[in-house]
Order: sequence, then structure tokens, then C-alpha cells
Amino acid sequence: MNPAGLAAAVSSVVAACLDAGEFSGEGPHRVVVERPANRDHGDYATNVALRLARNAGRPAAEIA
Repeated sequence: MNPAGLAAAVSSVVAACLDAGEFSGEGPHRVVVERPANRDHGDYATNVALRLARNAGRPAAEIA
């Protein structure tokens, strides 16, 4: 899978979680998935949990 495919999958999951009431707030308008600068941090990364946590008033680790 490529970053665009992962971004679409993450966006879909976020929308489903919002619809199900898993957390409140507004979802991101755009999901960005990129390769971390340090390969030890994984193959891909996104800041979606950080952005959602701010809107939901919950810790990012809990959202992730």
C-alpha cells in the first residue's frame, strides 16, 4: 500500500469512529501520511491522532 491508500484508509476509519460516537469533535479535512525522517520510527506516520485529540479534549494516545 502507498501513502495515498493509507491516507484514504485512515480517513475512512476516522469518519466511522466519528459516526459511531467514539469521540467528538470534527475530523481532519485532509489526512497526510508520510515516511518518518527516522526509519526507526516506522514505515509511515500521520498526525491525525494529535489533531483529533485537540478537538475531542482527550489524550492523543487514547485516540490512536
